[in-house]
Amino acid sequence: CFNVTAPANAPESFAPTFPIPASGTVVYADSVNGKDSNAGSMAAPFETIGAALAATRKAKGGGATIVLRKGVYTGEQALNLTAADSGLTIQNYNGEEA
Repeated sequence: CFNVTAPANAPESFAPTFPIPASGTVVYADSVNGKDSNAGSMAAPFETIGAALAATRKAKGGGATIVLRKGVYTGEQALNLTAADSGLTIQNYNGEEA
């Protein structure tokens, strides 16, 4: 488990946005509306971060991104990242709180 803390001078509502890469492997997770049997696309997201991570590992080329839609991701096993996961980015979707 990890925590992200907003800077001391951040406004009360802190919802950062990051650009979603236009290239490379991009998979989506949505703890509310996703299913791990989905393809991991924006329209058919995975439910868990673990399933999204597994999909990025199957893709070739490096530079993968997991985009988290709003929600709480609980009940998962610890994510064991290895050197093979170098270049992986895990980010929120357009200011949504994950």
